[in-house]
Formats: sequence, structure tokens, C-alpha cells
Amino acid sequence: MSYSEPELLAMLDQAEGMDDGEAKSALMEDVVRHADAAELHRLAFAARRSLANAYCVDRRWDKAFPLFSRCLSEYDQRAGEFGPVEGQALRQWYPWIVQSMVEFPEITLRQIYGALDDIERRFPADQGVIRDVLGVRRWLAEAACDWAEEEHCYQRWLAAGGVDPNSIWDFVTNLERLVNRGDDASLARARALAAPALAGHLSFDEPITPIQCVMALPLARLGETAEAKNAFKHAKRGLEKGGPYRFEYTGMLIEYCALAGDEVDGIIYLMRSLWGFYDLHRPYGKMRYATSAAVLTGQLIQAGRGNEKIKIVVPRGEEEPREIPAKKWTTAKELHEQLTAIAFDLAARFDARNGGSGVTTAVRARLTPANMDEQPLFLPSIPRRQAMLSPLPPGLSAEQLLDRAEWHAKRFEDNEIPQCLNAIGHPPAHLSGRFAELRARTGPHHERESGLRQAAALHQQLGDRRRHQLCRLFGIRH
Repeated sequence: MSYSEPELLAMLDQAEGMDDGEAKSALMEDVVRHADAAELHRLAFAARRSLANAYCVDRRWDKAFPLFSRCLSEYDQRAGEFGPVEGQALRQWYPWIVQSMVEFPEITLRQIYGALDDIERRFPADQGVIRDVLGVRRWLAEAACDWAEEEHCYQRWLAAGGVDPNSIWDFVTNLERLVNRGDDASLARARALAAPALAGHLSFDEPITPIQCVMALPLARLGETAEAKNAFKHAKRGLEKGGPYRFEYTGMLIEYCALAGDEVDGIIYLMRSLWGFYDLHRPYGKMRYATSAAVLTGQLIQAGRGNEKIKIVVPRGEEEPREIPAKKWTTAKELHEQLTAIAFDLAARFDARNGGSGVTTAVRARLTPANMDEQPLFLPSIPRRQAMLSPLPPGLSAEQLLDRAEWHAKRFEDNEIPQCLNAIGHPPAHLSGRFAELRARTGPHHERESGLRQAAALHQQLGDRRRHQLCRLFGIRH
């Protein structure tokens, strides 16, 4: 089936208005395919750029590179068919693509520097291009943890125009380059720089969520407890409401929770974000997240909680990840081994590409047992969950024990649930459905489907249609 140009434009417009996900990408892929078949080169160019953006939001950054390469090739081969719109699009897109190339260790320095040289050749009189190219060179040095080269490139970037005062991302760049150095003097400079924004005296066109994510842990390390807690609280809300943001921002909050002694929130964020980690095709972000999450799992092991269950939770409304493990339950110890292996493997690959050892050194510094043994930076805002089970208050009724078990289930505290159910023993008939459901959801994985079916039948007998349908749904998914 073929489509006219107006029909394809309408399809592209429809796709751009859709929620992020595979359905959006699939419709854009259709537009690209039909535009190519009809030799509608300008439309195919626009659709490829939109599709590249959709892939990145969907954590498939690697798929953006061939789309850009095709657009660049088409632009060079058919220069007469393209106009200023496509030229300006390439001018904006090209530096961004090369900046993303830095985050893939399989892309060589020769390829990256060659692309930067090509940008300068194509846009020799554009001062903004010079600024962007210097920004990518600075970012490459930061990603390699080559701080002397980073400072040199940073000063050249400033001389070429530097920070756009209206851009939150330039502001975050200024913060992260200091925070990633890690020394007290750099953290203090970052705090002074971030203070006006965190206090609400400096605003941008976009929410300051990235600033709050980047600064929560540094503020805690500097002893600014109230500021750190406030940054964490607002960052948490911002990630829930806004976005899409870089995946490692969630990792920053997980690491904050680990070193602030708030493992409860840390475990919740870990379980709710792991599904995206396995699906993330951006190695630098994957390494950063794995390192942050491994700080938390390392703390759990040090506290004697290595056998604690960790579940991969796919948030409601999100698509099932393409590369999620078949086994959705693991332990803190198993996950820690997996995360550290991924972090060190990627760090070694980046160091091999960069010709240094700075990335591995930085990862090792954050994951050394000495750092994990340190006391929490301040007392958590909610009670710290202990490895030992919380004692049950005496005299609780079966219904109160079941309510307590469900409360623990909502907080992913699965190790607390069995003692509540065991204390009930044989539940009264009117509680049998809820009891069976919790037994099934927290019991052995191979028994879960049959257990949920039994619970669904009990709910149906008791006239609880909502729980009946939910158990049937959970049974199908498991």
C-alpha cells in the first residue's frame, strides 16, 4: 500500500503526538519506509530525525546513528533537493550525534575526532559550531576522567561563548564537571554555583530536576543536610512527573539513598528502575547507573542483607522491556555481582578506547569496601529497615496481621510478610482470598501462577470482583 505526501505528513504528525514507546517508533518507521519508496527525500529526512529522537527516548540510542548517517549521505548526494531547513537541522543534529558517540566505547577516538573535523569543515564561519565542537571535546575529556585536558577544553569553550544562560543543560554541564571530580574544593564550587537555582532565585525554561539530582549527594557530603534532603525530595517528584531524563539521574538518587542510610527508598527506586537498565542501549549511562546501584547493593551486603530479595518491577503503563531477564527475582548479592561486573567491564572498555585508566579508577573509588563501610552521611528521614525482622506487636487480630502484611507488600518489604501470614495460621473464611493472594505473590516462583488462580477463585466466591480480576491478571503475567 502506498501513501501520498499529505497522508505521510499526517502520519508523522500523529506519531509525534503519541506517547513514547514502541508504537510511536513503529509508526515513524512506516513513514520513513513509505517516504523512501515514494522518493520523498525531504519528508524522509524529517521522519528519520524524529525517529532518531524517539529511539533515544526509548533508550535505544544506538539506533540513532545509522539514521543520522543516512540523512547526512542523502544531504550530500542530493544537495539540490534540500533547503535551509535541512541544513539547519544538520547543523544542530551533528554535534549532538558526536556528543552521543562519546558514550559508546566501540566508537573510536579517530571516528569521533574525524566527525568533529567534518563539522568544522561544513560550517567554517559558524561561531556556534565552534562552541559546540569545543563542548564535545570537553565532554570527551570529562568522560575519560582526564581532568587536565577537560579544564583546557573548558576554558576554550568559555572563550568561544561557553554557557548559554538560558540553557539548563549548560548549567548542569558546569555542575557535573565539578561533581564528577569528587574533591571537596570542586564540590564546594558546585554548591556555590547551584545555590541560586536550588533556592529558586535562578530559573530556566525547563524544570531544575537535573540540578537537584546532580546536587543531592554532593550537598550531603558537604554536611548540608537540610539542603540535601530538600534537593532529593524535589528531584524525586521531578523524575516522577517530568522527563524524559537521562537514566543515570535515577541512579544518582539510589546512591544518595544508600549513603544517606535510607535503604528503604533506595530499594524501591532500584526495583522500579531495573527494568529500564536492562533495556538501556547507551553504555556510558549504563555504567553510571550500574555503579550507583552497586553502591546500594554493596551497603545491603555489608549490613548482612545479601540474601534479601530484589524484584524487577515494570511500572504500570510501561511496556514490557525487550531485554528483561526471564527471572524477575534476584538477591542483593547476586545483583551486586552483576552490577559491578557490568560497571567494571564498561569502564575497562572506555579506558581502552581513551588510552587511559581514569574511568576504572573512578568506578573503583566509588565501590571500594572502605567507602561502603562508612557511616550514613546523616540520619534517614524514615526509619532504617534492618536485616532482622521487625517484631510483631502482641495481640493483633488476623485482619490486623493481614493489613500489616499488605502494607509491607506495598513497600516491597517481602521479607516481613511471611511472619505476618504465619502468625495468622488458618485465616477466617472472609480473609481467605487476601491470605491466599499474598501467599502466592511472595511464595516460590514456580507456584505463583497456580496460587494466584486459587486466590482468584476465593475472591470470586467472596464477591470481590476487583481482587478476582487482578489475581487473574497477575496469574497470566506470571
